[in-house]
Amino acid sequence: MNGFGTEAIQAIVHYAQPYEARWSSEAFSKTSNIRLLKIRNACRLSHGLDCLPYALRVLDWLGCPLKTLPLTDQLDVVDINLSWSKIEQLWHGAKVKSLVPDGFCGLSLLRDLDLSGNNFVNLPSDISKHSTLEYLCLNSCKKLQSLPELPLSIKRVDASNCASLVTCKFHPSSKCSIIASPVQWHLPRERKSLLKGICFPRTRFDMVITGNEIPSWFAPQKSSSFAEIPFPHPSPPTEWLGFALCFLLVADRPLRYYHTGITCYTAKQTSANEIMVPDKDDWRAETHVISRKVPDMEPKLPHLYILFLSIGEYLERMHTDTSIGFGLRTNSRGSPLRIVQAGCRVLDDVAKCLKASI
Repeated sequence: MNGFGTEAIQAIVHYAQPYEARWSSEAFSKTSNIRLLKIRNACRLSHGLDCLPYALRVLDWLGCPLKTLPLTDQLDVVDINLSWSKIEQLWHGAKVKSLVPDGFCGLSLLRDLDLSGNNFVNLPSDISKHSTLEYLCLNSCKKLQSLPELPLSIKRVDASNCASLVTCKFHPSSKCSIIASPVQWHLPRERKSLLKGICFPRTRFDMVITGNEIPSWFAPQKSSSFAEIPFPHPSPPTEWLGFALCFLLVADRPLRYYHTGITCYTAKQTSANEIMVPDKDDWRAETHVISRKVPDMEPKLPHLYILFLSIGEYLERMHTDTSIGFGLRTNSRGSPLRIVQAGCRVLDDVAKCLKASI
């Protein structure tokens, strides 16, 4: 590609074997209507790259050889996959050094961001301003040490096989909390209703991250795959935001061959005289809560599955039941994934969140 492209091109998909691409640094300057750019090789770009098509919506470049990409504030990219790349920053210029600019005027439509296999130590704190981001994938980022506050829109995070990630200090009241943002989701708009106990935010958020132990602010449970929260809790229900569940997972063998998934249910613990379910859980499932695929995990490397559920989904049960239970199961028979430990926590810091949002 030498800069003499055509505006009729809307997609480029390249699957050639590794080679040195003799592209001009302005290769995309005349192809402004490209919406899909998918490259699947370890090509080397000796001249770098100065621009990307303004119409670009999907950037899928596995093993990108560049250390920086010219993502400008005119781009409306929805899906970025830069897994197993050499990217050190996504924005280049004299003053911009982070994934999103300080004023956050660029990448305003980005929904999915996959940075698996890269060498980041930390993500920039201003990623929390990314108001449309729903999925963040950081699998096998071996040097990643911490996660920043997440954007309000986030629904799912995968950070498996991140051996340097520190999780033991995570706490819902800290600014770097893994669930700080979802807890505060929609609070400014619903502040008055929350105070009256009439309306609660309806959100879900889950993540699979590398971690050796369940953080201390989760209440430990006797069962390895079941967590129970009694009613009433010391905090008034009108101050509850929801439930945070945490399960410690360990894979005895690589999961990539098993297509392993997990499912969370509302559940009841079985009594001593009841027949146990076939998979030997000490609880029986009631209603389906959420299912998701589990990313590949290095054998014997512990991981945490953390799930936040809004209180708004379970208000009726608070008036009829003395407690609520949640159970987690694997979906694949013969899967080497084990559920080792469970913890739970009522999120009841409404006043703190409201104060922070005013």
